[in-house]
Amino acid sequence: MSGVLRVGAILFLSVQVADALKVGITPQDVDRALAIARSREAERERFHALYIQKVDTPFIESVEVISELRRVVLLAEEQAARGDRQFAYSLTRATAALEVWRRRVAIVARVRFHPQNNYVDAPPVSIRLAGNDSALVGTKRDPILALPPGRTGEFVPVLGAVVEGVFEAEALGQSLRDFVIELEGRELGRVTFDFSTIE
Repeated sequence: MSGVLRVGAILFLSVQVADALKVGITPQDVDRALAIARSREAERERFHALYIQKVDTPFIESVEVISELRRVVLLAEEQAARGDRQFAYSLTRATAALEVWRRRVAIVARVRFHPQNNYVDAPPVSIRLAGNDSALVGTKRDPILALPPGRTGEFVPVLGAVVEGVFEAEALGQSLRDFVIELEGRELGRVTFDFSTIE
C-alpha cells in the first residue's frame, strides 16, 4: 500500500463573493477592503470564511487563499491588533503596504507532522500549482512548536508548520486550480480552489 495520502475530495468555496479573482486591484478595491477591515468582527469572519477550507486530514488541517483584496484586509487587521487603527482609514498607507503583493496570490496550508518526528525546524514542505510549477514565486515556512520544556536547552518538538506558497495571479486566472502539498517529494494532499468565486 502506498504511503502517500491523497485527499480525494475537491474543495470548493461554496459562498459567492462579489467578483472573481482580480489581478492588480484598483484603489476602489483597496478602499472597499479597508471598509471590510473596519467592520464588525462577525462580518469580518464571514468574509474570511470564503477563503478558508478545513481539510482536517492526518497531515493537513486547513488551506486558505490570500488574494490581493484579502491581503489588504489582513494587513489592516494586523495593524489594528498592534494598536494602529488609523491604517484602516488610509488608502495611501494600505496601497503602499500592498505593493510587494501586487499580482500575487498566496496559498497557505497548516500542516501537521507525526508526533514522534525529529524535526528541529519546519521541514521543506512545498505547495505547487498542478501543471504549472513555474507559477510559484516563493515559499515561506514557519514551524508550529510544542510548549517548551521546563529546562533550557531541551528539545522542543515541531508539531507542524504554516506553509505559504506565493503564486503569480495571472497563472491562476478565474477557474478551478489544483494545488499539491508535498513533503520531501511525498504528496500530503491536494486541494482545488475555484478562482471564479474568490475576489
